[in-house]
Amino acid sequence: MATKFITLLKFQLKYKLGISRIKDVFNSSKKSNLSAVAGTVILIFVAVLFLISYGFVMNLLYEFFASNNNSEGYFNAITLMANAIVLLTSVFSTYNIMFADKDWEVLSPLPIKRNHIFLMNFIILYLSSLISALAFLVPGFIIFFIKNSLSIIILIKVAIGILCFPILPLSISFFAISFILRFFTRFKY
Repeated sequence: MATKFITLLKFQLKYKLGISRIKDVFNSSKKSNLSAVAGTVILIFVAVLFLISYGFVMNLLYEFFASNNNSEGYFNAITLMANAIVLLTSVFSTYNIMFADKDWEVLSPLPIKRNHIFLMNFIILYLSSLISALAFLVPGFIIFFIKNSLSIIILIKVAIGILCFPILPLSISFFAISFILRFFTRFKY
């Protein structure tokens, strides 16, 4: 049964995170390849501009907390900002992945346990939240490590914190969306 779950998880990761679409775009015609390369270059350019401006803001934030001798405040500020972003993105992702998707209708007739379908969707939701959390936390931590000495203990704390970070906003958004959907389905008919 574990192999069915792993196969299903690989399939869903491939198609829900868009890995298969990227592969299909680059295996098509020359015109499609050119448009894919142009789109990728534009996306990378926009991402670099975002990272530069975000790094500048994080540097100003660090300088503010460093002037007050409060490096813990810097960690709290970037964690709070990333928490808010992850909560907002996970509310929409939770609705799309857990409730609006047709996975339940497609996969429930198959010999797959319902809890495996739920767990697979939750893992995909966790990974998408982790990706959005990393986009906001990593630049802030890089600035902190550039300005301060790199300590193994702090590095371990950061690694554990990043892995556990999306769980709270994800759980809050899941229960909020579940409550809202349960409340509004009463008035459906």
